[in-house]
Amino acid sequence: MKEIITQVFIELKKFMGLTIHYKFKTETDSHMKAYKLIDKLHQVALTLPWVQVNPIRELNQTQLDNTDATDPLFFLKISAAKILITEGEIQKISPTAFIGWTAHVAEGCESLKIFLCRYPGSQVWEAQSFCKTQYAALQESGGILNFLRAHTSIILLLDEVQKLGILEEVVDESHYWEHRDLKKLIEEIKAWQGLTDSVGEIFEQISRNSLFNDYNK
Repeated sequence: MKEIITQVFIELKKFMGLTIHYKFKTETDSHMKAYKLIDKLHQVALTLPWVQVNPIRELNQTQLDNTDATDPLFFLKISAAKILITEGEIQKISPTAFIGWTAHVAEGCESLKIFLCRYPGSQVWEAQSFCKTQYAALQESGGILNFLRAHTSIILLLDEVQKLGILEEVVDESHYWEHRDLKKLIEEIKAWQGLTDSVGEIFEQISRNSLFNDYNK
């Protein structure tokens, strides 16, 4: 049964589109220390060429338990739940405390959620989430250059998470996290999107885009 559930998740990820999955885990139970970590990442995000970086939010258990679908934070609260697969069963564990922020990275890119939570039975602040970047490559969203800016800048932020010592895992379905090869990333998104632009044409677009070059120095 566990193997079947795992395969279902793999197929669902394909359906979702190219996505970056990530897990954070601290060694602290301190609310203040967790806030400082989130604030440091927030400050980094403000330097990136994103559409909007929203303020940091702190939510207690009472606020988190209120999951009214009309609440503007509804999807953020739902996404903060920790998913565990144990003995063939999927468990959803709701947090008791939340510190985090969201960002509109680029048109077509899913909202990026950066947060830390406390969960029942855990003594530390941690998190798991994901961000789908594939549809930033749609022409109506800005095309492949828009995707490249979105995807690589999220990876840059995850580099900062790693420097803080709280990055537990990254699963980048494009594998850019591992190889950091822009050419391979272009080939990957071309395959996912069925694009026909040559890599040379795309690199020419990149060379003419000062914003892209500035933050990738």
